[in-house]
Amino acid sequence: MSESNSAVLEAPSALADTVAVGIDDLLIGRPIQFPIFDDNGVLLLAEGAIITSDFKRLLRQRKLPEVKVHKDDVANITLSSDILAGVEEFSFDNAITQQLDKLVEGGLPPLQNNGPAVKDSMVSLGRIAYDNKQRERLVERNKENSKALNNMLDEALNGGRLDGAVATQMAGAYLNEMRADVENVLTSSVGVFDDECLSHQALQTSMLAMALGIELGFDTANVRTLGLIGLVHDWGMMKVPTRIRHSATPLTAEQFHEVKKHPIYSLELLDRATSIPGIVSLVSYQIHERPNGTGYPRGRSGNAIHQFARVIAVADAYTAMTTARKWRPAFMAYAAVETLVRDAGKKAFDPVAVRALLNVLALFPIGSLVTLSDGSVARVMRRNGKNYTKPIVQRLQDGTGPRWDWSSGGFYVC
Repeated sequence: MSESNSAVLEAPSALADTVAVGIDDLLIGRPIQFPIFDDNGVLLLAEGAIITSDFKRLLRQRKLPEVKVHKDDVANITLSSDILAGVEEFSFDNAITQQLDKLVEGGLPPLQNNGPAVKDSMVSLGRIAYDNKQRERLVERNKENSKALNNMLDEALNGGRLDGAVATQMAGAYLNEMRADVENVLTSSVGVFDDECLSHQALQTSMLAMALGIELGFDTANVRTLGLIGLVHDWGMMKVPTRIRHSATPLTAEQFHEVKKHPIYSLELLDRATSIPGIVSLVSYQIHERPNGTGYPRGRSGNAIHQFARVIAVADAYTAMTTARKWRPAFMAYAAVETLVRDAGKKAFDPVAVRALLNVLALFPIGSLVTLSDGSVARVMRRNGKNYTKPIVQRLQDGTGPRWDWSSGGFYVC
């Protein structure tokens, strides 16, 4: 009898003590005490072995959605919500998280600029109208970059290695565009993508995070790093079950428990990336932490959260709120900003980062419609320095209804 046939014949008795576990729920780096089988009882991994990324990649290549794991191994090698239902906290100690936790607990170094602030090299445009050709080019670039990000993510999910240089170059290109006209870059993404596509949200978060970094006086390297993190930090969400990511109803506590795993999934993906600075993993790990300690995955607070994470958290939250979900429409831009301002008062978000958002988008954010005191309707087109309550707008319609003739410009302070 061959060894493989023996494994098949011996499996039925072993399967009596196993449970089905999804491939995405297996934690890399965890040892198993008992063998792992497929649904037909074929041996996949021998006792005493360790879960590796190569093992998970081979399972995906075989198109196995789940495997049979001994019940005594489940708690150690998975974060299954079925096992942890009703448990408020969960543990996910592995080599990656232990290293990052040790770094955080040792005290995060203050953020430093090693070059001039990007804002010092920005082109001042005042009330000059947008270059529509530039904006059309940016919109097309966004579509191309969205496809590129999706391709990178598909490769990573299939066990391939991420080329971080591609995302870094992408962030750098957007930064160069921002030097010429930051508002035009933002209008090419903020509020334009109205679906839940992860790459669309990543692009919007990345560009908004860079704009916040510029406003906060960061140098070129720091702003570019913010953009890179914005592009890759949420990739672990693709490992959260689709039924949860695209739920037609508000998430239950159990479903949100599944969502809380995604920073760890992101770390697994980033661990296989090339040309990615170590700071990217640390910040991606912390973006959903909150200054008042109410965030996840570790419930960190205050200075135990990296400044990059506090900045991107604001950009990420704004993007999430202004993106429609199946169970709710998108927030109006004003409502999203208002929510962040209120939450900053509760220290759920960094007030310095939220103030930067106000300065970047204005109290009435770029692209939003406003009704003026004379009854006319205008669209917010540019911020007006620190005067976030008085943005530069473009009149679209006068108080009696006809469309406004703005061929001569039409931009003015609200």
